[in-house]
Amino acid sequence: WAPALTSWVTPLFFKFLVGPSTPNYRADGQLGGLVVEKCRFLQESGCKGLCLHQCKLPAQRFFADDLRLPLTVSPNFETQECQWSF
Repeated sequence: WAPALTSWVTPLFFKFLVGPSTPNYRADGQLGGLVVEKCRFLQESGCKGLCLHQCKLPAQRFFADDLRLPLTVSPNFETQECQWSF
């Protein structure tokens, strides 16, 4: 239940950082996904390297190490959309 709950709560706290997001399903069809519609971080920086090293990897590390909740962040550099799967 933790991944599903996290996908519903996260948009409230991360909107200021990454932009609007909506809960959705993970790739395995389970609840616990979150799609960032247009990543503010990626739009402002315009840099794949910054996205990967200042957002994707630190976010995955934080959720795994501090919250004990595995996270996979999958950015789409063409659409500037980002799929988070808890």
